[in-house]
Amino acid sequence: MVTSIVIDDALHDPEGVREDALAHQFKQETGPDGAVYQHISLGSQPIERITSVLAPHFPGKQIKWKLTFWRQDWAGELPHSFCHADRICAEWAAIYYAMPAELCSGGTAFWSHTGTGLDHLPTDPELKSAGILPHCFHPWMTEETKDPDKWSLRGLVAMAPNRLACYPTKMWHSRLPAEGSGTCKEDGRMVWVGFFNVVE
Repeated sequence: MVTSIVIDDALHDPEGVREDALAHQFKQETGPDGAVYQHISLGSQPIERITSVLAPHFPGKQIKWKLTFWRQDWAGELPHSFCHADRICAEWAAIYYAMPAELCSGGTAFWSHTGTGLDHLPTDPELKSAGILPHCFHPWMTEETKDPDKWSLRGLVAMAPNRLACYPTKMWHSRLPAEGSGTCKEDGRMVWVGFFNVVE
């Protein structure tokens, strides 16, 4: 079972949140992995409101955001790999779907590697304890993430208006549809993404 948190009706004014985000510029940005991503905006983010919605799911702990942004993916814009993990960013990921109902499709898919059964990216200590050399595993797995035939679907958080999904960044996942949707700023697949750690 995929470990994820799904919160519907997450924000009080989803239309206003979307309009505020669309009023800002979306442009190319380089991510922590060194890859270039299209249609990224750092403007008008609902960080405080999303923090308050997530807080009850992490009782006694504080949410510390490491990286947050709006992202659009238009039809035909394929990702850098079929699936991936975001452990480089933080321990947890949050995705807010900022699409009206008529534009919603797909969502966030979770995968397991058919050759190893792994549903997540292991840490180097985990690899070493299993007798696997990290410097051999990571380049090999990077190539595996590019081949759809090497992966089995484990779960899906469907895109829905004003829905917030949260999951550990170690999980292998991808967006669906992989090629995005829409053709412009007004109808392109649009989500807010945040990466965070929780501390005592």
